[in-house]
Amino acid sequence: MNARQLQIARAATVALATAWVAVAWAAGESSWAVTQPTSLPAFANGVFRLSFADGDNGMAVGPGTPGVRVPEPFVGYRTSDGGATWHRIDIPLFRTVFRDGAPLYSPDGRPELMPGAAPYAVHVVDGREAWIGGAERLARTADGGRTWALVHLRAALPSDPDVQAVAARGRLNVGAVHFWDSQSGLVVCRVQEHHGEGDVVGSLTLATRDGAHSWEAAALAGVPGTPGVGGGRLTMTSRLSGWMVKHSGGPVAPGLYTIEDGWRTWRHVIRHWVADAYVATDGRAWAVAGLFQEMSRFNVVHSYDHGRTWQQSVLLADLPGEPASGPTGSVGVGSITFAPDGRGWAAGPTGVVLATRDGVHWTFEDAHTKQGLTDIQYIDGAVYAVAADGAVIKRHAATTAVGPAGQAVTAWGRVKGRTAR
Repeated sequence: MNARQLQIARAATVALATAWVAVAWAAGESSWAVTQPTSLPAFANGVFRLSFADGDNGMAVGPGTPGVRVPEPFVGYRTSDGGATWHRIDIPLFRTVFRDGAPLYSPDGRPELMPGAAPYAVHVVDGREAWIGGAERLARTADGGRTWALVHLRAALPSDPDVQAVAARGRLNVGAVHFWDSQSGLVVCRVQEHHGEGDVVGSLTLATRDGAHSWEAAALAGVPGTPGVGGGRLTMTSRLSGWMVKHSGGPVAPGLYTIEDGWRTWRHVIRHWVADAYVATDGRAWAVAGLFQEMSRFNVVHSYDHGRTWQQSVLLADLPGEPASGPTGSVGVGSITFAPDGRGWAAGPTGVVLATRDGVHWTFEDAHTKQGLTDIQYIDGAVYAVAADGAVIKRHAATTAVGPAGQAVTAWGRVKGRTAR
């Protein structure tokens, strides 16, 4: 073989290897598998949330659908070995009505349950510390989820008249929680009418520095002259900066907000419906959003300039079993996560999982489930997703970088569940 033939052969080998990498990515370098089968009744589907502090320690809590009835103490599952084994999380009185600081019981001795009360948010700080947000209360564990202590928010609210005015409008449902340690943290409460299941009429963002014994208002909305944001998702990349997703409803416009100086000011970078987002500190961001008038069923948008302009991402294949001319807006995704090298995954309500290696072009992965997926998280080389019935599926991310994103040097603002302190 002469030098020219050798050069051609080498080029063909490189091209073949590149094509194989692309095919391997589209097929998924490693398959999804069920790591936590559900043990809930079929009717008890709802919104489950995930939080992993590291590759071993994580929790899945829910359901959060109004009217769903599950065993009173049950709030979800926990693992300390990367999903190899899971244990139920039971928190007595987590859904119980309290009056004058005491739980209410029915004549037959059973706790009186709040309508629709459920665990709405979770943040696992490390292998021992975790916080779960519910209706009018937080639960905290300091031993990895074996035992829990309840914190009743209304009794600990600051006496500020504006805070009290917003809180008086309805039930405080903790939609987001973030703690840096056992003492310092934030909660975001939706204030909802009609026993906590009706319209959102206000929001409170509260900060604590003493382990939730006392709180101060970081932001509020619901009374004239009081700015604030309220949302369903909250991520703080430091004690001063982060971002929040505001869902529809209430006195504040929905969308994506970035927090830049410890809640004194924030920017409204998407002024449309947003389900979830991922914001990097280098100015890049992704969101699951209804940004354009004619959205495709895959609603992921991206920005490379700190949210000033947004573009719709590209879906490389049509939904399995559906023609390309199918109706728009029929299927979407509701949660998104990224690895530090720029690869990302998004999960949707019909069990759809989408993957990207450059943040712009996305393709499908077979998650081997038809259940709706309500949350997804990358952590330490693995991707977890939780379904509406409480089942958890897991996939090992590729050990080698794929595509140009592998060479990108990025100061990532978040690996979902892990933030700078």
